Amino acid sequence: MKLKWLVIVVVFVVLGFFQELVKVNVNYVIEQGSLINGFFELSYEQRIEALAASKRNNPFDYYHSHTPINALQWMSLGQLKALKWLLTILFVGVFFLLNRKALSWLIEDKRMNKWLLSTYIISFGTAFLIYGLGYVFGSMDLFYNISRKMVGALQSPVPAMMNWAAWQLYIQQSKQ
Repeated sequence: MKLKWLVIVVVFVVLGFFQELVKVNVNYVIEQGSLINGFFELSYEQRIEALAASKRNNPFDYYHSHTPINALQWMSLGQLKALKWLLTILFVGVFFLLNRKALSWLIEDKRMNKWLLSTYIISFGTAFLIYGLGYVFGSMDLFYNISRKMVGALQSPVPAMMNWAAWQLYIQQSKQ
């Protein structure tokens, strides 16, 4: 049993670091590339050079000191933005499966799967609604940041921890 938990914790941590590296790279190319005139019309090699020149020399600033994924330099701005959405959905799905596995080891009741799925659907739906409200109110930055934090929580062990705690309260209340 301890080996199972060690494996799932290691998978959560490794996947979390991998996810962060990929997303930081995509965001960096989108944001920094957009600041460079004509960046997305440059050749692959020129893009690599332009981004390398835009990095700040600060080893404690992960955003500017991360290991670059140069394959992203082949992509257009539209492709990078689409990739960002695709990665978000992919990582939400993978973390859902990991959270489900962790909860199945803790709670043998099949209703827990529905609880977790409901958590994901409601949270993701609410985040999408908040994101959409940014358009309506003309405050995309504020609303995007809120929805990004909500979706970010779904890409972590937080949903399993919340559902496990809620399940414990449910069991305690149903015994009374």
